[in-house]
Amino acid sequence: MKKSQHSKQVLSTPVTLGVLLDYTEEILMPAMSKLIDDKLDEKLKSSNAKLENNLKTYIDRRLTDNNIELLQKLDEKYFKDIAFKQKTVELFKKHKIGTSADVSFLVGSIAAV
Repeated sequence: MKKSQHSKQVLSTPVTLGVLLDYTEEILMPAMSKLIDDKLDEKLKSSNAKLENNLKTYIDRRLTDNNIELLQKLDEKYFKDIAFKQKTVELFKKHKIGTSADVSFLVGSIAAV
């Protein structure tokens, strides 16, 4: 019985603005701040995971596109180089420039590539 009387006595005590401000600063604000921080952390982790996944996908796609483009350019350059060398050997043969050993060497160097 004493406990409920004590509670009634405490409950009937007038509350001042100072007590309310202290309670708000010491109890309510830290609790609300923690709740908000927890919610934000949860949402940010989810958003960051999605963003990270999208970014990885984008980078992978761009790297693949760039690699394909680079390989195409290298192939193009390689075939132009071979065509140039073949044309050079053809002209050497046609105009009888160099010895047969020189021409054979050039033909061999083209075949080795």
